[in-house]
Amino acid sequence: MDARLPYTEAARWEKFEDDLVKVSTSYENAALGWFVPFYVEENPIEDLKQNAEKYGGEIYTISEGVGIVEISKELMEGENMQEHGFELSPSTEGAMISVVQDKIDNEEPVAFTAWRPHSIFARNDLKFLEGQEEYFNPDNVYVLSYKDIEEEYREAYEILSNWSISIDELNR
Repeated sequence: MDARLPYTEAARWEKFEDDLVKVSTSYENAALGWFVPFYVEENPIEDLKQNAEKYGGEIYTISEGVGIVEISKELMEGENMQEHGFELSPSTEGAMISVVQDKIDNEEPVAFTAWRPHSIFARNDLKFLEGQEEYFNPDNVYVLSYKDIEEEYREAYEILSNWSISIDELNR
């Protein structure tokens, strides 16, 4: 398993950190936040606010309770997105990607949460909406395991502790 720390999954880490250990860093400085396709005109959040109807009033995201969704709720409140006609539309990751990819394939406007690395970046030209930097911070992504793995399963620990890959390699 892995975790985006120190920001995105901080609450979950606090809850389980006594039972887990960071074995290695998979990749560093992994961006996440709200994205739109390059073919839309909107770039900062301020532009998006003025075009809720164009986007069907929806920001697509993944399941409730996940760090990116909780941060998105803070952004929604902080930027008064509901007053501008937007709501978060949570679903499974697969369902979200399916809806988003369909809209992109038809060159329709769509705004959604995403994180690097993700296969959606290999298939599409996407841009990070400006103006959300105070909400989303890049994280390191750590391989996690339960405490004492290094004593109980030395070979597995050796393999996992030597793991790392760049985001660019994953997004090819």
